[in-house]
Amino acid sequence: MPTHAIKFAPFADEIIVMKKGKVVQMGSYQEISHTPEFQALELKENRREERKEIKKRKHRASLKEKEIETDLLKFKEVIDTREQ
Repeated sequence: MPTHAIKFAPFADEIIVMKKGKVVQMGSYQEISHTPEFQALELKENRREERKEIKKRKHRASLKEKEIETDLLKFKEVIDTREQ
């Protein structure tokens, strides 16, 4: 199964690492997981996943902030109505 997702590497029978269309490493996860090249790929993938997670959290926080603002406006309207 060809994939760019490094997270599936431990489950593969054989891994082929390519760079610019050329095979640079080939073997089992146990054979290549300790090489600097493969560790660099894992680090890059982990950072990409972390950035995606941060982006998701920021989005959720933004939505929550908007929800709070909406609730405050509704509350203010209720207060204003009662004061009249």
